[in-house]
Amino acid sequence: MTDHMLSKINFIGEWTFRLAYVNLLWICFSVLGLFLFGFFPATAAMFTVIRKWRLKEQVPIFQTFKETYRKEFTDANKVGWLLMFIGFFLYIDFFILFRLEGSIFLFLAFILIPLTFVYLSILLYIFPVFVHFQLKNIEYIKYAFIISLSYPHLTILMLLGSFVLISIYLTFPMFFPLLLGSSLSTLCMYISKRVVQKLEKGELAVPA
Repeated sequence: MTDHMLSKINFIGEWTFRLAYVNLLWICFSVLGLFLFGFFPATAAMFTVIRKWRLKEQVPIFQTFKETYRKEFTDANKVGWLLMFIGFFLYIDFFILFRLEGSIFLFLAFILIPLTFVYLSILLYIFPVFVHFQLKNIEYIKYAFIISLSYPHLTILMLLGSFVLISIYLTFPMFFPLLLGSSLSTLCMYISKRVVQKLEKGELAVPA
């Protein structure tokens, strides 16, 4: 019993250290790119490391992170900033929406709320897709979109899980710089793994 408990404690401690280390790299490399240009390639690098852990590959964490950051710097920024551009327009739409009243408000809300749900779903799937496939920039978004609609129960689970994690970190902000990014990435990779495997095997068709 004692050995079993110690084994579990060691396992939890090891994974906490791993996630904290990758989260630190994520922050440092984001800052290295002045955040504006470093955030997306650093996020791609973080997802890449976590994917390799999921595949039980033994890789040097720092070297893998650094190489992925350099390799995916341009493509990750293209995809990331395209999504940011879309998100900015959604923000403007909501800014206008809350200054309207009556039937116009209801009509636009009926359109914007589902669009926002789809947008958030794409954000959650975009990096799992990015680190699994070599695609053109717009195709990453298309794949993430198809997955989010094909498996709405997983999408909702991912959204709820992300909400819970963010709520925890807002309640205990001292853990924010230690585990936020890496724990969210692990959640997204874990929930999306079966869907991505189906894409890899051709069991889930994506329209050309």
